[in-house]
Amino acid sequence: MAPIRFGILVYPYQALDVIGPLDVLSGSNASILKAYEDWDLIPKDVHKRGPELEYYHIHDSNTGIAPVKLELENISAVGNTTCADCPPLDYLLLGGPMPDYKLPEEMITFIKDRVASGEIKTVFTTCTGSMVLAQTGLLDGKRAAVNHSAYPMAKRF
Repeated sequence: MAPIRFGILVYPYQALDVIGPLDVLSGSNASILKAYEDWDLIPKDVHKRGPELEYYHIHDSNTGIAPVKLELENISAVGNTTCADCPPLDYLLLGGPMPDYKLPEEMITFIKDRVASGEIKTVFTTCTGSMVLAQTGLLDGKRAAVNHSAYPMAKRF
């Protein structure tokens, strides 16, 4: 089976919004399931049903692959590709930044083009990540969820 490719845009999101979902997904990865089998934590051959997952942390090409300080934590995220060089993706994850964060135009175009082509099957957002996706126009006329405290600001956007 071909690997499932997840893209994560790298901008100043709240770390848990990305790290949490990736940790959950990674627990189903065939390679970790194989390790659990080897440690006798799960039945043998379960790994054969697990997917192979690849993660692409995507930077704006204008800034290149440089550390981005995450919004609330004193840690940084570093990408492994740029919008220009990113391979085809199956899914995209947008973490929640501060509600007034403005996505770079290149990332807006990246999302719109990849979704419009049918390449990206689903865009996942966490917390205020839906406000980031809204900047692309892809949520126009659709219902979406957002952090409850950010709802008044989301309505304005």
